[in-house]
Amino acid sequence: MALMPQSDIENVLFEDENTLVTMLSQSYAINENVPGIAHGFWEYDGKFKGFTHGGNTVSFSSNFHIVPEENFAVIIVTNQASESDISYGLTKELVGEKEIDEEKLANLPNSQITEGKYLTTRRMKSGFLNLYYYLIPLTVKSLNANEIEVSLVGMKANYVQTYPNVYKMTNGSNMFILTNVLYFTMENGEVKQISTSISDYLPFDKSISWLTISAVLFIYCLVYFIAFPFVLIVISILNWRRKKPSIKIRKWIYLLNIVGTAFIVNIILLAMRMLSNSDRGYFEVFPHIVANYVLTIASVVFIIFILVNWKKAALTKFEKAIYLLSIFTIVILIFLLISWQFYS
Repeated sequence: MALMPQSDIENVLFEDENTLVTMLSQSYAINENVPGIAHGFWEYDGKFKGFTHGGNTVSFSSNFHIVPEENFAVIIVTNQASESDISYGLTKELVGEKEIDEEKLANLPNSQITEGKYLTTRRMKSGFLNLYYYLIPLTVKSLNANEIEVSLVGMKANYVQTYPNVYKMTNGSNMFILTNVLYFTMENGEVKQISTSISDYLPFDKSISWLTISAVLFIYCLVYFIAFPFVLIVISILNWRRKKPSIKIRKWIYLLNIVGTAFIVNIILLAMRMLSNSDRGYFEVFPHIVANYVLTIASVVFIIFILVNWKKAALTKFEKAIYLLSIFTIVILIFLLISWQFYS
């Protein structure tokens, strides 16, 4: 009520009603045809101009929406997960949607230029958690000249182009109600940025080829260091039966592979813990990071001992190939951990 237009006699929130007018005026917008920000409120492009703001924790959320022009407001608070259909879906039904002007849809840029995968700017860019966002990109696919399909974590919504490079949601998951208008900033015919009322998205800063190679290499390291300890056990049993003399280099190779397996176990445990509770404090994951440093130092030490004893040992071609493969694999694994910031 305090945010509604006041009479001359009763100024509930401000002594000067112009202060209220100023507060509800636009303070920023990426484009004139896109809802912007009004001094902390998000503008809502509905049947009538609205101002909204929301917030949430793991279990609670709220959505505040006022329409001064209609002297109307709705505030919804919930205490459950997946509440968007209530807190935002119900609001949408109550405040109404602006109708799309079909006549303006002609001679607009072809939607194919918007296709691609994008990363949210509301993300962690340092530390191993940055990897998570590459696994859940915002994907844009052209459906026809003026319509696109946007998908995120399995949820989808359709958007239609209403102004040049401005897209408005027509149907789809309630998850996208918060971002019901998208604006594509173009530069040299390519998307530079996607702007929404609450977040921006940027094109991938890593190529799909690099991401695919990283995934393939990690799977290879995973399989290798899970399977190879069993191979070493078999080789040890065979050497014992053949009464082959023990050589120092073999011991260092065994230790190097144990370190590789420990790396994999440490990463899997870290991933499982973060998936079970993504809100962990840094002190809870710090032991995993320290373990990566310790295992890396151990790897370097063992590789040095292997190289020092290489010429002294009488190795078969098969043993040389296996030992070099172990060194090569752990170097790849450490390289991947550095690339994806598993040391911070």
